[in-house]
Amino acid sequence: MEFIVIIFIFGLYFLPSLNAYSKTNKNRGSVLVINLFLGWTFIGWVVALAMSASSDVEKIEIKEQPSKEMHCPFCHELIKAKAKICRFCNKDLQPLDSQDKK
Repeated sequence: MEFIVIIFIFGLYFLPSLNAYSKTNKNRGSVLVINLFLGWTFIGWVVALAMSASSDVEKIEIKEQPSKEMHCPFCHELIKAKAKICRFCNKDLQPLDSQDKK
């Protein structure tokens, strides 16, 4: 029983840090330091909790890569974008103006 109470007290004490790390907050290191050293004061604990509750979350940028595939204009199957002939319907995919020059 005493062990459960001790775990509960530590969990409550480090609630701001746990909250910041669960949200992957950008300031999670600062929250941990404030929580660890000033959490014993009520004001330090509230400041750490407020910092952990902020919506300042690290943003991961996903860059779209140019598509390497396209749909065949004739049979609508997925083919390589640089394909010259559709592998499904065997239609020529060269632009009409380049065919006229041949």
